[in-house]
Amino acid sequence: EAFQSGSARVFVGQITAAGTGLTLTAAHTMLFAELDWVPGNVIQCEDRCHRFGQKDPVRIFHITSRGSVDARMIKALVDKQKVIESVVA
Repeated sequence: EAFQSGSARVFVGQITAAGTGLTLTAAHTMLFAELDWVPGNVIQCEDRCHRFGQKDPVRIFHITSRGSVDARMIKALVDKQKVIESVVA
């Protein structure tokens, strides 16, 4: 509530805890410092800002280091999402 009303400038949440049941349309930038093996969980979390009432473009960043395990995990997530989209389409 404090974030949505503007009295707090930063919202910190975990993907699984903050991925459902929240509206974060006061945000225009999301910064992910963690990943989830399920692409849908990441998309669900990103969608907290992409909801009815969002007035601004939303920028989403995923922090990782080149060559790290997280970098390989991001590639795997992107590949998984491509497979999911090809089956659904």
